[in-house]
Amino acid sequence: MANILFRNFEEYVALVTAEEEEEDEETKDKKPKFQEIKDLVNKNGKKEDVIIATFLSKVFDTDRSKFEAHLTTYLELLYQEKFIKSKEFNKGLSRLGEMIPELALDFPDLDRDLWRFVIKPFKERGYIQYRFISWRLDPKEKPKQEEEDEMVFDTNVFIRLIAILLKDVKDNGHDSKKPGQIPWADVVKLYESGELKDWSAAVRARHFQIDSPEDFWASF
Repeated sequence: MANILFRNFEEYVALVTAEEEEEDEETKDKKPKFQEIKDLVNKNGKKEDVIIATFLSKVFDTDRSKFEAHLTTYLELLYQEKFIKSKEFNKGLSRLGEMIPELALDFPDLDRDLWRFVIKPFKERGYIQYRFISWRLDPKEKPKQEEEDEMVFDTNVFIRLIAILLKDVKDNGHDSKKPGQIPWADVVKLYESGELKDWSAAVRARHFQIDSPEDFWASF
């Protein structure tokens, strides 16, 4: 599934690059073929949130210039073409939250890249809402694992991401429909017992996995 999505993104990048370099009327305003993505949903029964999380777990494993230049516009196209809906986008990010500690082994800047190219632009557009992102799977969806087989990954990148988002909540509010600064005291309430309490639960569940905690907290 990840290969299908990544191939579709590569096709989009190639089309845009051809348009920019050649200014060819035949390539202008062309869109990648989405039939394979349609088939994933309609024929293979893949959930849209699974597709989003899988794609985001793969796309940063490409040439950095590609995702810096094209990831946001590609996701925007998927949204405009109704392959991504807000509900599935929120759930896809929640699902991705379970993957971040493992992905961070290969992508140590994942927190900043997710914020810059995915979360920030789509929160500003109103496509995602923080209160609907839990950053963890529903327990019913978690695969059962034997305790001795469970691997523990460094979770610093995940907690850094949450810190970036909480700073954004302070500066811009947690609801894109009601932007504006709010006091830190209100941010703490939202985080500990309000609409963002799932974030707090996700951090508490991973707190013991922080690598070099004294240095990590000092870096803040």
